[in-house]
Amino acid sequence: MTNRLNAFLVLLSVFGIVAFSYFKIQTPDIKTMDSQENVLLTSIPASSSPIPEQEESLDKTFTSTVSYNVPENGVQSLSITVTLNENIITNISILQSKGAGKSRNYQNNFEASYKSLVLGKDIKSVSLSRVGGASSTTNAFNQAIKSINSQL
Repeated sequence: MTNRLNAFLVLLSVFGIVAFSYFKIQTPDIKTMDSQENVLLTSIPASSSPIPEQEESLDKTFTSTVSYNVPENGVQSLSITVTLNENIITNISILQSKGAGKSRNYQNNFEASYKSLVLGKDIKSVSLSRVGGASSTTNAFNQAIKSINSQL
């Protein structure tokens, strides 16, 4: 009985190899299912048309952090991150420590207002004046912009 089972398994293996070889030769485009993402993958013959090269991004990102005094709460910090494309500000964000009371209100007013004043502008011409009533925060912002300008 064991000999028959072994012979059957050998015959089954040989049939499997022959069947696999036959189907592999007959199928030029192999399609498989990616088990992790359930995506159908297909092998496609290489194209003779050239793939266009991607242009290198001209965007450059700079960060500057400054410390400044707030009348009610002492020393605060302001960090700006600016993305430039040929010196034009395409994106900007700030992160600042917050004071309390009136100082916090002025800082929040500055955050709500500054972007519209600088996006699309040449960084070399940016100099803000008392945005949102926050003269100390505005001065710190200008100082950070000046620091970035010195890196250009």
